[in-house]
Amino acid sequence: MSEHMHDAHTTGGKAALSPQDQQERKQRVLTQGTPAIVRSIADALVIKRENIFFLTEPDGSVPLADDHGLGLYYHDCRYLNGYELKLGGAEPHVLVSTAERGFMAVLQLTNPDICMPNGRLIHKDQIGVKWERVLEADRPALHDIITLQNFGLEPIEFPVSMAFQAGFEDVYAVRELLPERLGTLHQASWQEGALSFIYAGKDGVYPGLVITFVPGVHTVDGTTVSFRVRLNPRESQQIRLLIAVAESPHEHNVHPVAGARPDPKAIGEVMQRSAGQSLGRRTQIRTDSLLLNSILERSFRDLEVLRSTIKGDDFFAAGVPWFSTLFGRDSLITALQTLAYRPEIAEQTLRLLARYQSRRADEWRDAQPGKILHELRIGEMANVGEIPHTPYYGTIDATPLFLILLGRHAAWTEQVRLFRELREHVDAALEWIAEYGDQDGDGYLECESTSGKGLVNQGYVYLAKRTLADVCQRAGERDRADQLRREAEELRARFDQDFWLEEKGFYALALQADKQPAAVCSSNPGMPCGQGLRSRKRHGGR
Repeated sequence: MSEHMHDAHTTGGKAALSPQDQQERKQRVLTQGTPAIVRSIADALVIKRENIFFLTEPDGSVPLADDHGLGLYYHDCRYLNGYELKLGGAEPHVLVSTAERGFMAVLQLTNPDICMPNGRLIHKDQIGVKWERVLEADRPALHDIITLQNFGLEPIEFPVSMAFQAGFEDVYAVRELLPERLGTLHQASWQEGALSFIYAGKDGVYPGLVITFVPGVHTVDGTTVSFRVRLNPRESQQIRLLIAVAESPHEHNVHPVAGARPDPKAIGEVMQRSAGQSLGRRTQIRTDSLLLNSILERSFRDLEVLRSTIKGDDFFAAGVPWFSTLFGRDSLITALQTLAYRPEIAEQTLRLLARYQSRRADEWRDAQPGKILHELRIGEMANVGEIPHTPYYGTIDATPLFLILLGRHAAWTEQVRLFRELREHVDAALEWIAEYGDQDGDGYLECESTSGKGLVNQGYVYLAKRTLADVCQRAGERDRADQLRREAEELRARFDQDFWLEEKGFYALALQADKQPAAVCSSNPGMPCGQGLRSRKRHGGR
């Protein structure tokens, strides 16, 4: 067995839970009817660059109040959970905001009527605020540039305040599925003009967040800073921030990018590099339709937002913010659908999933030898064993999808190099389908999770064996190719015999516990039919 096939480490947290507590905890985090209990983030402004992402209100703020999912996230942890900007003590009004480039956002704000302490009134819409923010992945950080401009005819003077709050909550705590705090949040401190937050995690990891300012702040009140701004008519002034995150196993090494300051040149370089990475590494498509070109461009930008990385290997995360991690099914299907444009992500996704392929049975994680993961988490709760996602294997379709993507990758690239590299993982996955996937020996993929959930999808197995047969043929393994094709055809014949509803001229939704077909007409059979599982004699059916 190669070094790539191993189980992710777990720490002592799992051992601290009794079997009953493990089952109750597992049910709690796996069977919620909603991905989060906190209020909706449907209107959030979202930017993401690889593993760091930031969600705000449409006006760019992150409320200091609780019960929301907004904030700055990194490695399954919400570092910053409060960030409010005020002009003369008043909240600015948003005029327009956009995050269409994915890794950056631009907002245009203005002021309401502001009555200053000296009685002078700054009329609404007199102050223009351009708020630019860019995420950097190499040294995970958020760059903010706030440009203030006086559109009035008289000089104005007013304070600009910013209030910050850090919580370092695990994503499961943010979602209120497991709300307890495990570690210790240290008191915020100021060092050399920078605001610093540190958290001592129960898993031995120390996440830290440092905020630096240019120009230096005028006044400080706890974690609220103020700048005194004076603007002549048409004059503008900038305030720049660098919000850097880091994590370390040692508290004294946690301070990120020590001594770093917001730098316009550095921000420009980050923007140029990010834009190049976003657009330059894919198959280029040109059409004579402006609409189609626009749709394609936006789609690729959205996919780039979902791109994440683990130790240098890229993959598509399942969704921001709750599912911004490696998912077996979601990451595989997205890589499969983008093979024509980014085949290298499919290759790296396969290597990642092979690295975490299970070697042993583990009821806590619903793992069996050869199974491909469902979801991987690397936050505090995973590290101490409060949740089973280290990784969690409770899925039935990720394993055949792994084989399908590997076969499709070989077909698109006309190479069998990756197949040979991952050959032992292929054999382990096929063994899982035959031994664990088919628990009662009836020839169908079926899996009863210890969480009480089961799924059946025969089309994936059929397609996996067909595509692998082609790869084996190309690799010179003719006998193995013939065997896989024979198994696929046997599955198709068996499927047609057991699932076909003669009186309805349609395939059944599923087989029931007594192996009798559930006589329900639905769209579900469309998937296995589209994967080639439908019998040739049924082509004239509905």
